[in-house]
Amino acid sequence: MLDNFEYTFFDEPIAKRFCEAVEGQGLTAQIAREEEGNGEVSFSVSIDGELSDAMAEELETLYSDLLFGDQ
Repeated sequence: MLDNFEYTFFDEPIAKRFCEAVEGQGLTAQIAREEEGNGEVSFSVSIDGELSDAMAEELETLYSDLLFGDQ
């Protein structure tokens, strides 16, 4: 089991889609907006609780698909 994952996106709608997919798996997820000193904005999705290895792998695949497929 793995605890408390965090994923970073640079597009808010994609971060929201990921968060909704995570919550659809029965997990708790939150989005936090982060702004760098240079004005660049990112969105961090944190997932609370324990994840099985299989669930972590599924989320990694979803993250890659969203991050590299849509951005």
